[in-house]
Amino acid sequence: MVLTEIEKKERKRERSRKHYLANKEKIIERTKQYKIENKELIKQYRIENKEKMKAYSKQYRIENKEKLDEQKKQYLKTPQAKKMQLISSWKYKGLILPLPWYSILYDYYIKTDRCEVCNNLFKSNRDRHMDHCHETGEFRWILCCRCNVHDCWKKRI
Repeated sequence: MVLTEIEKKERKRERSRKHYLANKEKIIERTKQYKIENKELIKQYRIENKEKMKAYSKQYRIENKEKLDEQKKQYLKTPQAKKMQLISSWKYKGLILPLPWYSILYDYYIKTDRCEVCNNLFKSNRDRHMDHCHETGEFRWILCCRCNVHDCWKKRI
């Protein structure tokens, strides 16, 4: 039986997959060690082959568009991605904080289930708002939609 070049490549690819799965931990450890020992060599290679790597990356994205889109959809469902999207929306809307505080504020925001002014339960996540000063970007409260839109709460405090 004569194998075509495509069949030969496919068999070789399958053998590589099996080998990787059987020796995954060893291969990962060896790769980490290689990167540590050859840091300067890798850096120099990347500098010398920047255009080549860029072209390869572009070609890969074109050939694997569906696969990459599916991976992106799966990532966007993760808690980490949802957290980053919410923090990005806060920054876009003008909330200014030192970088480590965003993560702390996110945890507080998620745990808060009542408006801090009227004490009503939030009906949904869309009803929860980060109130902040639009001039300074300073965070003030986590409010329901009604209290955030109307500044009636300022009179109570």
